[in-house]
Amino acid sequence: MAFIDVNINSFKRVRSSLQSFKNNIAGFSGRLSKGTNDVVFSCENKVKAQEDKVKQLKEKQKKVETELAKIEKELKDEEAQLMSAQHEVDRLEAQKDAIDGQISSLRSQRSAMQSQSSSDDEDSSPPDTSGIDSQISSLESQSSSLSRQISVKKMEISSHKTKIDSLKSRKSDTETELAQVKAEVQRNESKYEQMKSLMRSISQEANDLKTQARSLESDSSDIASHSKSSVDQCIQYLNEYLNS
Repeated sequence: MAFIDVNINSFKRVRSSLQSFKNNIAGFSGRLSKGTNDVVFSCENKVKAQEDKVKQLKEKQKKVETELAKIEKELKDEEAQLMSAQHEVDRLEAQKDAIDGQISSLRSQRSAMQSQSSSDDEDSSPPDTSGIDSQISSLESQSSSLSRQISVKKMEISSHKTKIDSLKSRKSDTETELAQVKAEVQRNESKYEQMKSLMRSISQEANDLKTQARSLESDSSDIASHSKSSVDQCIQYLNEYLNS
């Protein structure tokens, strides 16, 4: 009889263990689902953060491109104004050269008239050069005015050249910045695509794992229940034998 008592106690311990296992396995898939969901959620947040970073970099690239276009337009305008000022200087200098030539010619005429008068008769009155003098005075006034205009235009040319040099420097710096931003956009877009691909794999694997966990929970619970029922039946038989 002692042997049977021992067997009954052994079966009871087995039944208790099976019940504990059943209790532990119950809700296993739910706990696993929560864990995998947390992992997936964390990964999704990282993918979203990377997506936001790419958007910010593209916005920065657009701003730099806009700034570069603005500088290029300013540079084109300054170069056009420089060319116009240079052409104006050339025109004014040609006009001044022509007037200076006329002045030189009139002075020669005046000198010739004075020389001719001196050689003809020492007692004669000096020749009337008032007309020539008036022309020379008027032309000299025009020449002086042109000189001032040329000086102003040359100052404008110097100013345009200074602005052009500054704009070219800014353009070079902005082009360098744009190249760096574009490279950064490309790197982060590539990283974003890799993260999205990995995210799809993680989501699929998480879903597969949850499906397997539910199946394992169901199968294990059924096995534990069946085994516990078998143990209970053995205990019942032993008790009936002892009481017979």
